[in-house]
Order: sequence, then structure tokens, then C-alpha cells
Amino acid sequence: MFYNFKDTLCGKKHISGRSNTGKTTVWHRGGGHKTSYKFIDYFRKPSKFFFKVAGFEYNSARSSFVVTLVSHYKKQKIYSRIIQPKGLLLFSLVINHEENISSFNVGNSYFIKDLPVGSYVHNVEKVPGFGGKYARAAGTYGQVVQKSETDILIKLPSGKLVLCQAQVRCTFGMVGNENHKLVVVGKAGRSRWIGRRPTVRGVAINPIDHPHGGGEGKSQVGRHPVSPWGKLTKGKKVKLNYYEKNYKTESKGFV
Repeated sequence: MFYNFKDTLCGKKHISGRSNTGKTTVWHRGGGHKTSYKFIDYFRKPSKFFFKVAGFEYNSARSSFVVTLVSHYKKQKIYSRIIQPKGLLLFSLVINHEENISSFNVGNSYFIKDLPVGSYVHNVEKVPGFGGKYARAAGTYGQVVQKSETDILIKLPSGKLVLCQAQVRCTFGMVGNENHKLVVVGKAGRSRWIGRRPTVRGVAINPIDHPHGGGEGKSQVGRHPVSPWGKLTKGKKVKLNYYEKNYKTESKGFV
């Protein structure tokens, strides 16, 4: 929450896919148009403030739209921003609930233990009090699959099942701007505006620069796919999460 509207906006520094040591850790990132960052309330801590939806904004730093919330406290205006949920209307009331819940409204924040099975949620916390981490991109949502007294099973947009504590917070509903995935880039220059640099196939590179390079005309890789430094890039074992590894829903009291 901010008392000054200007404090909710700042410039965004481009790190070009590099770590704090200056090494490239994410390929094909760099350049791009200058962007601004609008601070989002990912925590949604319980409060008695009733916020009113003052408007919807575009933010170049994210795929979803942003909702500006305004509340009045002791003759002062308090501002906040959240990710735009699908179906939230202008001048609607938004609140971060704690107890005495009679109904579930889109855009309100709840403890995930209070939601019924099958509910669509977004901005789901991974650890209680650490802010939303799951389902924040445009058009995404998680679904409450099973519940117990201490644990909640959530299905993420990727289809992966994640076990969360009952005290984590989430926002009811799904993220808006679901047509973002239908946007056609149209030309290479627009990718550069976004900050995406060209992706070149390994077989199209000279053999001195990549293990897949060389050969007469179009040639196959001829070996297991590797990085430019010879390390395997496909077929690695994926770390299983706690639920997939150890959990048995029948023995943990899920309903």
C-alpha cells in the first residue's frame, strides 16, 4: 500500500539475461525498449481496508493487465495495485479477507483453506507470507484439487500438482487478458522491442563455435544434443516435487 500514487511506479533495469557476476545465465535476452515497472501487491495481507477499483492499466513489464485500487483512510488516499482478474469490474470493491467469509468474489484474497474444491485461483503463495508465486501470467489459473486440514493440493497451469500449506493466500478467479497467447509478433523487429534476441540453431553455426555445426549442406546433429560447451541439454532427470515423490492422498485424509 502506498500513500503517494507516484511511489507505485519506477523504471525497470534491463539485466540482459545475466547474473550478478555478469555471466549469461539466460540466452537470447537483451536490448528491448525502455520499460516501466508498476509495483504489484503480491502479499495481499488481511486488512480492514475496502479498496475500490479505480482503473485498469497496461504494464509493459508483464503480460497481464494491472488494476489500480484506491481506499480512503483518515482523509488520505491509499493506493495499491494487483494483477487484473478476469471479470473484475470498474468501481467494484476488493478486500483481503481474514474471517467471517459469506461469499467468494473475483479479485478478493483468501486463505486457500477457506476455498471449496474446484475453485480457480491465481497469485498463489508458495510459502505463507512470502507473496504470490504461482499463476501470475495472463490467462493462467490454478485449481484446488484436494483438501485436508493441513495441506491443499493445487493443479498449476502447467498441469503439475503442488502441495501447499493451508495458510497460504491466493486470489479468487483467473488472470485476465487470456487472449495474450493469440498475439502474433508479425516481424523480427517486434521481438527485439520486447527484448528477445535471435535464436540460432546449432547445426547452422560453424563447427568451431558449436559441436552441432559443420557438414555439407543441411546435416543432422549426429549425437545427443549438447550446449556450445559440450554439456547435455536434453533428457536430464527432472526433480520430483514432494507430492510426486512421497505423498499418498489416501493416507493423508484428503476429502
